[in-house]
Amino acid sequence: KLGNGICPVVDLRAAGAQVSLGTDGTASNNNLDLFREVDFGTKVQAFKYGVGKLPAVESVKILTIEAARALRMDHLVGSLEPGKSADLIILSTEAPHAVPIYDWYSYLVYSASHTDVRDTMVCGRLLMKNRQLLHCDEKAILNEVKQWGQRVYQLNASLQKR
Repeated sequence: KLGNGICPVVDLRAAGAQVSLGTDGTASNNNLDLFREVDFGTKVQAFKYGVGKLPAVESVKILTIEAARALRMDHLVGSLEPGKSADLIILSTEAPHAVPIYDWYSYLVYSASHTDVRDTMVCGRLLMKNRQLLHCDEKAILNEVKQWGQRVYQLNASLQKR
């Protein structure tokens, strides 16, 4: 969106650099949807280097264990194993875009959507079950965000009049 070019992920990884993928705010992507980011990010690597140079399984590693290594947190997160934080999501695979699944990594990178997330767990604590937030009031949060959005809009409008 910002036109900064395509990150040379394949070259960086080949050189031994720690690479991760994330969303840095709505100023650069508008949605904070990590599934859309990995889909697009993997596809632009194919455009830059050729098909297959960054396989889906490698993109999933970049999202998980390699991101944890880049943050120097791989001893705590990034993979499901004893002694690490139980951070996970459970996806529904019943939507038309998920059927059929031939390869789980390709599904995660190219087909999965934020709308497929059914359950989330962080540090072993269930935060969302059957798409219902368990520990916060989503409607109240959205109302507050809308109010802040109106304030920001009004402030921008008044600054543009100057």
